[in-house]
Amino acid sequence: METRVVSPQGKEVIIGDGRPTVLIGERINPFGKGPLKEALKTGDMEPIRREALKQAEAGADILIISDLVNVKIDQVYTDGVLVAENGKMVVNFQQYEYPEWATHSVHVHPLAKEDFSIPASGTASVRAMRIVPGMVHTVEEFIDIPSMNGLLAADASRDITKIAIFYRHESRPEVTKTKGLGFVVGTQFKPHTAFASTVSHDSHNLQVIGTDDEAMVLAANELIRVGGGHCVVVDGKVEALMPMPLGGLMSLESAEVVAGQLKQIEAAIRKAGCPHDSAEMTISLLGLIVLEELHLSNQGLVALKPGEMPKFVDLFVTE
Repeated sequence: METRVVSPQGKEVIIGDGRPTVLIGERINPFGKGPLKEALKTGDMEPIRREALKQAEAGADILIISDLVNVKIDQVYTDGVLVAENGKMVVNFQQYEYPEWATHSVHVHPLAKEDFSIPASGTASVRAMRIVPGMVHTVEEFIDIPSMNGLLAADASRDITKIAIFYRHESRPEVTKTKGLGFVVGTQFKPHTAFASTVSHDSHNLQVIGTDDEAMVLAANELIRVGGGHCVVVDGKVEALMPMPLGGLMSLESAEVVAGQLKQIEAAIRKAGCPHDSAEMTISLLGLIVLEELHLSNQGLVALKPGEMPKFVDLFVTE
């Protein structure tokens, strides 16, 4: 181990082989380590020094914290090198060039209104997912929707939005159904609004939710164009867009840019009418079919009730 000099709060501390053991801050978890726990009680520094060197060799970093109550991190050292100070990076990273397959993962052709159509006649009784703010599950509800021109539509006045999930990964022979359609209650979306995302646990398909098909088409096609991410449409126009082209799940921008884009997405969702905190997280779970009670996949609706196995169910309630 080379000799390193760190300067917490302006005071130089030298660490390395042949140097006295210096305890800058306890970061070694003694849980499950009987000898280490005893050494901390007795003040025997040798076991602590051995554990510290072991963790340093494994790549442990150093944080200089001046306020333990509010956890104010002044400096961050990696391999003995100062990489961040006062909340800012002080080193430059070489930009990594990702292969094309990693940044072009949304394999969906541009969509049209017809892709969101749900044919029906008269008044149809359908299953709907009611979101529960801040929770991961949904509640299955039966609602009646009158058809218009032979189709079922969302109804903002009744807090009913339409949801669509499109299979977006490379085609596979075993994937025979690539689109699921349904309805959601509880978003409080206004007319002519939509939210599209490729962050849709766990399959991370292209998920679109909205109050009219035109807005849903616009939001979905924007994500197809940029390679995934989040998109919010308000009053029929793109209000906020957060591209995440790496696998459709990660941005290639800096942390500062990403944080700003996420704030814009959340502000846009609120402008769309949804008052819930971090609503994009709740909505992202509508495709997670291993959760109760009703969720949507690209193969259709899946119901999961306590004590039962998950099963596909029809959108239309006939009994």
